Amino acid sequence: MGLCRIELICRPGAGSALAALVLLFSSVHAQPEPAGFGEIHQIDQAVKSIRGETVRIVNPFGNVRIRAIPDAADGMLRATVQSTSRDGIPASVRTRDGDRGPVFEVVAAEQAAALLRVDVVVALPDKAGLDVEMARGDFTMHAATYPVRIRADAGNINLRTAGPVDVEVIDGHVTYNPPRDRKLAGGRIQTSSAPVDVLVSSHAVLKFRVVSGAAVTTDSLALLQSRSRDGRATVFAYHAGADALAIQTDHAPVRLVVEGHR
Repeated sequence: MGLCRIELICRPGAGSALAALVLLFSSVHAQPEPAGFGEIHQIDQAVKSIRGETVRIVNPFGNVRIRAIPDAADGMLRATVQSTSRDGIPASVRTRDGDRGPVFEVVAAEQAAALLRVDVVVALPDKAGLDVEMARGDFTMHAATYPVRIRADAGNINLRTAGPVDVEVIDGHVTYNPPRDRKLAGGRIQTSSAPVDVLVSSHAVLKFRVVSGAAVTTDSLALLQSRSRDGRATVFAYHAGADALAIQTDHAPVRLVVEGHR
């Protein structure tokens, strides 16, 4: 196996948060060790999390993973930059105040030709909303209740929030798997060729409105018996007064798994 070097960079204001979260991040592998060559740099940035605001993460160079730290006052972001050169770091994390809260954007530096990928791990308390923009990358998260908005060209999106979701992705795969012990707020998921799997418990109070260019299937007899048509949409309204999850795909199937038969 080839060798790589890891360099840790702490941005101003990240010291106390880093000390509190170092054990958490020590177990996180943001991306695999490069095979044969590579330089790895880690950039840590404190994340101010305020209830009612939205934390926006922009990473066009890799994955985004969200970890839960329910009892923490604020969060922490770690960007793992993989490059082919030891001469400088080919990417950085630019921070600014947005209209709805803080924005953390991964940007290429002058040495961008050496950049292989950047994977971002964010530890967040369960209070601020989350807005993620990616190009081709995967999104994963721990169970939460805050709103989640995602825009991506392609990737595997794993949604674990009971809060409202707003997802647009062209290709890949979307899984909606909210926590079982929370009231679900629904939302919307729109894809082109990415299949959508909904995994909820039989006690989930939620209705579904699905427009699919392929098959729509479910393992729930109760949902099948509540099925109706509304124009192009198939509506599953077993809980008629519940919040709705609207799903639309151009060329991909949708599965509504309620009884656990996948």
